[in-house]
Amino acid sequence: MGWTATIDGKPVELGRVDYVLRAMRVPAGDHEIVMSFDPPSLHTTDTLATVSIVIIYLALLAAIVLSAGKFIGRKPDEKKA
Repeated sequence: MGWTATIDGKPVELGRVDYVLRAMRVPAGDHEIVMSFDPPSLHTTDTLATVSIVIIYLALLAAIVLSAGKFIGRKPDEKKA
């Protein structure tokens, strides 16, 4: 899951060998073989992390704006009741 392979730029089917290894049929001759690992869970995690950071930044911005609003318009000699 997540593994893809190409031989000379053409996608090939991957199989399993010894339960954990990946295998593919390669014709005789010189070829360029490219294997890549791109799990779907990585994209999900990346999205969750990005959304979490945005929420944290918005919460910090809201806290700054709300706390700054308490001091705007107050005279220096006035004290909080």
